[in-house]
Amino acid sequence: MARTVFLALLLLLGSAQAATYRVRPGDSLFVIGQRLGVSEGALRAANPRLNRAGTLYAGQVLQLPSRGYVVKRGDTLARIAQRSKIPERVWRQSNPQIGRSGALSVGQVLRRPPASAVRPSVPAGGYRVKAGDSLALIALRSKIPERVWRQSNPQINRAGTLAVGQVLRRPPASAVRPSVPAGGYRVKAGDSLALIALRSKIPERVWRQSNPQIGRSGALSVGQILRRPPASAVRPSAPARASAPVTTYRVRPGDTLSRISGRLGVPLATLKAANPGVRSDRLLVGQVLRLRPKAPESALVNPARRYRVQPGDTLYAIARRTGVSVTTLRRANPQFAPGALPVGATLSLSAPASRPAVVRAARSGGVWAWPLPGYGRITSGYGERELGGSQEFHSGTDIGAPSGTPVQAARSGRVLRADFSDSAGWGGMVLIQHPDGWRSRYAHLSRISVRAGELVRQGEVIGRVGSTGRVTGPHLHFGLYKAGASRDPLGVLGQGND
Repeated sequence: MARTVFLALLLLLGSAQAATYRVRPGDSLFVIGQRLGVSEGALRAANPRLNRAGTLYAGQVLQLPSRGYVVKRGDTLARIAQRSKIPERVWRQSNPQIGRSGALSVGQVLRRPPASAVRPSVPAGGYRVKAGDSLALIALRSKIPERVWRQSNPQINRAGTLAVGQVLRRPPASAVRPSVPAGGYRVKAGDSLALIALRSKIPERVWRQSNPQIGRSGALSVGQILRRPPASAVRPSAPARASAPVTTYRVRPGDTLSRISGRLGVPLATLKAANPGVRSDRLLVGQVLRLRPKAPESALVNPARRYRVQPGDTLYAIARRTGVSVTTLRRANPQFAPGALPVGATLSLSAPASRPAVVRAARSGGVWAWPLPGYGRITSGYGERELGGSQEFHSGTDIGAPSGTPVQAARSGRVLRADFSDSAGWGGMVLIQHPDGWRSRYAHLSRISVRAGELVRQGEVIGRVGSTGRVTGPHLHFGLYKAGASRDPLGVLGQGND
């Protein structure tokens, strides 16, 4: 009873705080502990600034461990933490007098950690770290990349160390899953640039052009947003006449029949049927392949005399379907320019019997002479042709004539070359420079009658027909060039200085 009254007086008079004691003359820690029922160790723990001797002075205010925890026999810091469900590190933070070893003495009073230190409030949408958690495990469970968690929680160190009870800020939805712009594409697990290009049927280079942030390696991250290429970049606008379906394809470097089939969506069997004898290991860059095997039957108005032009038709394609040579088609239909066949036009399949040796210009006063007077049989015309089972572009006109037939200059000019060379398959060849940037070539000659640098006149004999170079028989290869580009000799003859 006397002790209770004494404590009440201490609470009223000793201090403004309920858990303090004002030292009186003659007091010591032992006396105060005996008087208040508190161990000397508890008093020391509640007043860590006391010196080792426990020296006190009258009027000194001591903190009383009334709200602390009194260590009992068998207690350890780990057991206290387990029973109180307060982490050991939090007990140490509230009781700095505890040494590194965590040794406790019976009767020692520990300051109980405040609620704010034990379990800090979790902000809306936050996450409290649990035992066994790691940053990688949290990212896996939340399906939010680890880098996004780090961006929202800059306090996380490089090692990603987390403490039980630590509160993390959950990344906002905008950081976790950014909105996809209209027409965009979000990268999924397993995606690669090549796979996206294959599925979308948009070339990889077009995806790169629309997404310059993609590196050279083409590496993508899951959730990354790609800008889908606009329709104009995927399928460039075509002129009005290009509305017809594509029926031919020109071979590019690295092409095979399988790659062409996949790129154009044409079945491999159809591609092979449309190009009999063509093999992937024998494709030539620039070679033209057909994408459909034959023309509709309605194309032939009269199989023996007429043919109606279909979308995508070329003279070469018509020649293959009808069995009529390209040269015959050109001679039979001079009203149509090379490579410009209007859809629906009717072509004649029979050629005139002969062709004049010299055709005078209709617009200028110039004259191109026929290089082989008296011989007008065309064995191979200008343009695409099949040779040795493959297609190639023929840059001139082959005129059949017996070996030794005199070859005349088609126009006056200066001889640039006059030699025998098999490097390009020309054999004996003469190249003449004419006015206004024109050049003429005469190849496969058996004999050359001029030298480089000489001036020759129109009609002058410059050589003899032969079968040198890459040939199948005696003939003259006659080629015309303007500003370095080949022209169709049959189209140019009679136009002089074009």
